Amino acid sequence: MQMLFGMLALARAGCLVLFGVFFVSPAGAQSNSATGIPIRVAVYNVAPYAQVDSAGSIGGHSVRLWTMVASELQRPFELKPVNSVDAIFAGLNSGAYDVAIGALTVTPVREEQVDFSHATHPSGVAAAIRKPSGFANAVQALVSTIVELLPLFLLVAGLILIAGFATWRLERLAQRALQPSPTTISSFGEGVYWAAVTMTTVGYGDKTPKSTYARFLTVVWMFIGIVVISIFSGTVTAKLTATQLIALDGSETALRLARLGAASNSSGAEFLTVSNRPYRQFDTLDAALAALDAGEIDAVFNSRGALVHHVLGRYSNSIEVLHTDLTRGYMAFALPPATANKETLNRALLRVLNSRAWAAERESMAREYGTSGRADRTTF
Repeated sequence: MQMLFGMLALARAGCLVLFGVFFVSPAGAQSNSATGIPIRVAVYNVAPYAQVDSAGSIGGHSVRLWTMVASELQRPFELKPVNSVDAIFAGLNSGAYDVAIGALTVTPVREEQVDFSHATHPSGVAAAIRKPSGFANAVQALVSTIVELLPLFLLVAGLILIAGFATWRLERLAQRALQPSPTTISSFGEGVYWAAVTMTTVGYGDKTPKSTYARFLTVVWMFIGIVVISIFSGTVTAKLTATQLIALDGSETALRLARLGAASNSSGAEFLTVSNRPYRQFDTLDAALAALDAGEIDAVFNSRGALVHHVLGRYSNSIEVLHTDLTRGYMAFALPPATANKETLNRALLRVLNSRAWAAERESMAREYGTSGRADRTTF
């Protein structure tokens, strides 16, 4: 019996050692060590927070932050690049990974699946649209306007035909009692012509009604024409200036566009889903931006940091990221649910975030990804 109790005590001690070794065992950085089990780190492969270069080396803003935190913890670690958020969360829940880093924004949906550390980076969902491109953009906007306003065009044409026909018939019935003149409306075509120039307030005066009833109809038609032309002009103007209004108002206005897109399982996709906005899903942010650049969609939604990085890297001449964010949040390290000793990690993380070395790192990123000559200190 004493031997049995001894074996149970030994097993319990072994479990405690394994339970606590994740964050408290000392060791060198990023190498197997006899004094510490390497932490298995899933790296969400989205620049600029994490990316794998052509030589297979893993770098990025979040990777540099994690390296500093691991140094504080005095623990070795192994970086494992992963291209899917779903794969990362599945690995955290199955025990394949001990922590995940990168462009992982904390959202209510994700909080239900995994745990998170203290915030590491500011984050927020923003929108990107195509830049206005002079004459070609104006022609495209005009064609789009004509197609969209086709019902209004048909309505106006129908009203002109009705007014022209009615005026011609009234004039024809009164022709016997009236003295014919060159300005008399004597055919259906002349009636349509008169209705068009009257509605547009041109009023050449070369064709005018002579009968009392036709003149009464003319007064009514002039007021109808003023209303119709005002509605028509306002709608066309609003449509043609939509791109400029979006640039001024920010991402909120971009939601009014017809064709929206986002990378699958990104914070942008989650936002559009929660907002009940129909959108097209893409495998990667690069694929979504390529579709935007090709004119297949009108706007792409994603976390601002990754969006700015990708646009400045490949699409700075054709795409712009709008100024305001649709949501404000934070990125963090993702952890398995109910992670033991999470506070140990959080204390090490806070020490790094308040260090001069990390302040210099953030300032460098802010200058690199700033726009209009100004550093972006709100995103990085």
